[in-house]
Amino acid sequence: MSKTKLLDGVKKVTNQREFFIIALVAVVYIVAGSFNENFLSKGNQLALLMSVATLLVLGVGVTPLMIAGCFDMSIASILALSGGLASSAAISGWPTWACIALGLTAGALMGAFNGFFVSYGEMPAFVVTLATKNMFRGLLLAVTQGHSLVGFPANYTAIGQSQILGIQLPILFAAFFVIIGAMLLKRLRFFRQCFFIGGNEKAAKLSGIRVKRTKFLLYVFLGIMAGFAGIITTARYGSCMTTTGENMELSVITGTIIGGASMSGGSGSIVGMFFGVLLMTSVTNIMNLFGADIFWQTFIEGIALFGAICLDQVTKMNRNRSVRREAEALLRKQR
Repeated sequence: MSKTKLLDGVKKVTNQREFFIIALVAVVYIVAGSFNENFLSKGNQLALLMSVATLLVLGVGVTPLMIAGCFDMSIASILALSGGLASSAAISGWPTWACIALGLTAGALMGAFNGFFVSYGEMPAFVVTLATKNMFRGLLLAVTQGHSLVGFPANYTAIGQSQILGIQLPILFAAFFVIIGAMLLKRLRFFRQCFFIGGNEKAAKLSGIRVKRTKFLLYVFLGIMAGFAGIITTARYGSCMTTTGENMELSVITGTIIGGASMSGGSGSIVGMFFGVLLMTSVTNIMNLFGADIFWQTFIEGIALFGAICLDQVTKMNRNRSVRREAEALLRKQR
């Protein structure tokens, strides 16, 4: 391989947004590990992965939706209501498989509700999902009468509390979905369409992509993933509260944007989302290890979200400048 080709390959890799976030995570791990040896311990890393497991399951559903240029503020409420229905069924004596089926079906229906009004109704995604966020949370309050659900059977809690080779089951679930999600986003035609829709929706329609149908199914897919995340969460903690998953949507969306997804659509990856969520959770974990005031954590999350939006805007402006320069160069050649 020639030196020029090698340099081009290196440049291509380093220009990827994922390279930046992976490098940043590596630096955080090295610095934190050098100042506090407990950070890199097996116990702490397993605890950290457990705390990101639910976020990663949600992120697998959020990433393709954001790539397609859509948004969902109701995912935490879908998680809570799906988990609430599944755990309520478990308390009533339903078999575990039926509880899981109920939670996934509930999530799919809530996703379909959002998707119908956003795609076919052509209503703003932010407004629709902000409204359904309160609707779904309100339904949970009605179902539980404002009380926490507890006393789940062992078969149900095993979903979130079992271990395989010393690794908690939610971590394995998250790893499975991240790996499969990354493969599908890269190779499956349905998910590849998200990039065209987010990049230029009008051009996507002209090329034959059924944009409305694709967006609708992406919301259904996100609903299913949020439903499963709700089952994991309630099984892990052995309870379902009216506040379950509250504000979790901000953590997922922030991590996804940090990982390379654009709020305007057209870019993003499951791998980037994984490292973005991991980075955010690692910072919180580091603050806990160093005894930082817990009240500052919300502020840091807000700073992270603001920084991610600024980074997205800068990336978009640079991309537009690059396209403009290429267009101007082409016009000069034609003259």
